[in-house]
Amino acid sequence: MNQGEKIHQFNVLYKEYESVVDDLKTALLEFLPELQQELDLNFTQVEYIRQYLNDRGTLFRFLRRAGFDFDSSFKELIADLRWRIENQVDTLSIQDVHLSLIERGLFFIHKTDKFNRPCAIINLREYFHENGSPTIEEIKKFIIFVAEVARRLLWDRNKKSGDEPVLQYVILLDLKGAGVTTLDLELGPFAVDIMRHHFPGSVGAKHGGSDDYEYDLETCEAFQRYGNPFPILLIPTPLSRVTSFDSLHDVFFSAHTTPYNSRPSTPFFSRTATPVSTPYPSRPASPGLDHAFVPNWLKMTPRNPSTQNETRSNLVSPKPVRSDSRHLFNPQFQFTTINPEGPAFTSHNNYSHHDVDSTTRTSHVLESSNHHVHFDEKALQHINSPSPKECNYQRAISKGRKPPSLYRFLRVYTKLTLYSKRLLRRFIARKISGVLSYLIMVVILRGGLINEFWKFMMQQVTMKFGWISTKPFNDQKPGTSGLRKRVKVFQQENYTLNFIQATLNAMPAPGAKGSTLVVGGDGRYYSKEAVNIIIRVAAGNQLLQTSSASVKPMAGFSSPLLITQEVGPDHDFGIKFNVSNGGPAPESVTNLIYEHSKKIEQVFACEVPEIDLSTIGTQTFGDFTVEIVDSVHDYVILLKEIFDFELIRGFLVKNPDFKLLFDGLHGVTGPYAERIFIEELGLPRSTIQNYVPLPDFGGGHPDPNLTYANSLVERVERENINFGAASDGDGDRNMIYGKGAFVTPSDSVAVIAAHAEVIPYFQKTGVKGLARSMPTSAAIDLVAKKKGLEIFEVPTGWKFFGNLMDAGRLSICGEESFGTGSDHIREKDGIWAVAAWLNIIAATNEKKPGTGIKEILLEHYQTYGRNFFSRYDYEEVNGEDANKMIAHLRHLVDSGKDRFVGKTFGQFTVSSADDFEYRDPIDNSVSKNQGIRIIFTDGSRIVVRLSGTGSQGATIRLYMEKYSRNASEYESDTQEALKPLIDVALEISELRKFTGREKPTVIT
Repeated sequence: MNQGEKIHQFNVLYKEYESVVDDLKTALLEFLPELQQELDLNFTQVEYIRQYLNDRGTLFRFLRRAGFDFDSSFKELIADLRWRIENQVDTLSIQDVHLSLIERGLFFIHKTDKFNRPCAIINLREYFHENGSPTIEEIKKFIIFVAEVARRLLWDRNKKSGDEPVLQYVILLDLKGAGVTTLDLELGPFAVDIMRHHFPGSVGAKHGGSDDYEYDLETCEAFQRYGNPFPILLIPTPLSRVTSFDSLHDVFFSAHTTPYNSRPSTPFFSRTATPVSTPYPSRPASPGLDHAFVPNWLKMTPRNPSTQNETRSNLVSPKPVRSDSRHLFNPQFQFTTINPEGPAFTSHNNYSHHDVDSTTRTSHVLESSNHHVHFDEKALQHINSPSPKECNYQRAISKGRKPPSLYRFLRVYTKLTLYSKRLLRRFIARKISGVLSYLIMVVILRGGLINEFWKFMMQQVTMKFGWISTKPFNDQKPGTSGLRKRVKVFQQENYTLNFIQATLNAMPAPGAKGSTLVVGGDGRYYSKEAVNIIIRVAAGNQLLQTSSASVKPMAGFSSPLLITQEVGPDHDFGIKFNVSNGGPAPESVTNLIYEHSKKIEQVFACEVPEIDLSTIGTQTFGDFTVEIVDSVHDYVILLKEIFDFELIRGFLVKNPDFKLLFDGLHGVTGPYAERIFIEELGLPRSTIQNYVPLPDFGGGHPDPNLTYANSLVERVERENINFGAASDGDGDRNMIYGKGAFVTPSDSVAVIAAHAEVIPYFQKTGVKGLARSMPTSAAIDLVAKKKGLEIFEVPTGWKFFGNLMDAGRLSICGEESFGTGSDHIREKDGIWAVAAWLNIIAATNEKKPGTGIKEILLEHYQTYGRNFFSRYDYEEVNGEDANKMIAHLRHLVDSGKDRFVGKTFGQFTVSSADDFEYRDPIDNSVSKNQGIRIIFTDGSRIVVRLSGTGSQGATIRLYMEKYSRNASEYESDTQEALKPLIDVALEISELRKFTGREKPTVIT
């Protein structure tokens, strides 16, 4: 397809998706108020966003970049808006960039190509490094500026283009006389990142060559017309003289709160006032009032600008006049002048002075005011006309005599009456409320609720004292992944309290008192309630501090205890206990927990307010502290110390066609993936899916395998994605999947071990030893043998790796249940494994460009051979039936071993068989009955065991492994290669007979 056809296709798509662009704009405008509130945007910023969203070309380019996926483009545009606001892109102008960059013509636009697209020239010979030259940050700002100028130009031309839209521009890279060696290497990736994420699809073509155009800033139309932001529509000035108010107090104020200089003069029944420049008497304000404050509305500029230069004596203040009972329904406005030099006072009385003729006063007001006000003079005179009694009163005051005693008596009587009524009302209200309270208590106590009331009061007292009476539960034995039950089991009264107390009682020395407790979880259903229960028990057991993290793989544990919540599918819940090294508790501790749980009678718990787990910070309650930490930030810092992020980022920049997809399965790793892949590696937001943690996993199952991560598998195959990865609900498991290449967990840990030398962490520490769980294939054993490293085979459960790591004998380990990790922490780490694969791919491509997952696997098989491996899971099997099957197998490998060993099944002959037993080489502890192993003469093997991670029924796991050095089999399908061995496994175990199951629940 030639260039003209591409442009035509681009324009056709633009017209075809016009309605979608309109919908996208509408959705963004509807989201704008939320964004305004979140970022505290002012009016100008909001209007610039509205202006930006009118650029249909930009919206279309984002839509096209997202593969015309509405949700993805919406999310990318929201991220772009945040970036524009943060960097003030909309207000960026030519005055904001380094002058030398503009004057020398490093970038300019001066012509169009034959397709009417603007041509941008990048003149690299004008890039320089000398004293006074712009810094890297100033050049980065210039890059953003020119990209925005080009966008404004495209928008303007697109509006004027009619039927042929102008949606892109071309770039001519002029290398003539350029000193390429002086270029800063970080500018290229920065420019690519800016164009990819914030101005996508703007550049239609890039060419190299030279341009002889003599650049001149004064004649550069692009900078002159588009170097400054487009004007925005501002709010018109209100017609009212008062333009704004800070509060209602500025509009409605009383005589005792009105500032001295702002009070309009009104009559006051008191002594004769001091004469002032206005024709109306007034008196000084009450002593002790602060006259420095002036309401904002008095500081406003009048609408007529001619009043700004007039003296303050000419200002006119409108004052509501309340008529007496004769004119109650005929309110009028009286205008009086304010003398800023003389005193004034406000009164709530409805009377006006009559010392000066009303007509004179009205004319004075009209002369001193620039407002056109219409007066009903008859009504004004009628209102201002005093009664005869008022005249007598005023006449007495004017002659210096006391007012008549009758008036003084009436004033005192009125005040006393008012105060008496107020006191009476308060007395009656208090009596009524007291009687009602008494009646309510009688109803409660005599209505059969006294027992419930007493129970409630006792509960409050016991909580204050910090202890709760309880009864033990007999089903709180932790398995390999802690205590796992249905949510409704944990919601039983005191069930969770009991297990937490038993855990703290069994805590190794120095015990719980004075310790720090780290709580992590995946945020699933009931997690919030469980965390607050843990905090209460921790406070009752006199721990000093509880820190809450959002995910289990945390680095640098300084705490002596870690408890994590794990929520599985279909409302499963679990609490797992980790010891001071950050790893799962050994069997000696979990057994002790179980013993305490069977005889517990008291739980120590203090009353602590419910903690907001979404707010980072510290809350203190006496000697007890609760701290909410940002585990994402800490974890990313650790990860950047382990892996070569610069190498990975450089590989992605050099290979823009390399596609990556991460599926968070709506677990806690979503925020981690967003931070790592989007912010750190600069990938588009479409790189991650299902990255928002949800309490119900979005209705899915958060296990990263071919069955439950099928949406990832489908997208990888359909869209030819080079690298796919998924992680589980709490972030400790992972799956690696590429186009036509599924990496089994056994192969994954073996490949990482084989390429450990390219990972900076192992370059510093070295690889001390390797290990795998017993059911995991022996692929990593072959790597250990070739590299001369120590290899350990341990029972299933990450806790068995901890002792080896603490002893300095283990660096990399894994298990077939998609768990991979190293000694950087004492837990398996799903994100770590994904980053390790990216580091290996980036390093391999330095030597062999174009190498992907499939090529790395085939190269590994050529070196070590291939271990075909698969696992069949039969979930929620009847527990009695499962135990009968295991008893049958134990009979074969124990008392019937003599007859079983040497027996042939199809093409396989039994070489050895046992029930796996492990002796820890560090502490010599023994773990028995860890799984039935049947090994054949050709090295193939079968393993059968019951899983301890299920909460309902039993889970039977059936493992099959076959080793091959035949290169022609390396690309064979795993299930086809293992079919003969699978048939033998089902025959020996008699699984169908004991369970009635014809097919497994999950195949991996």
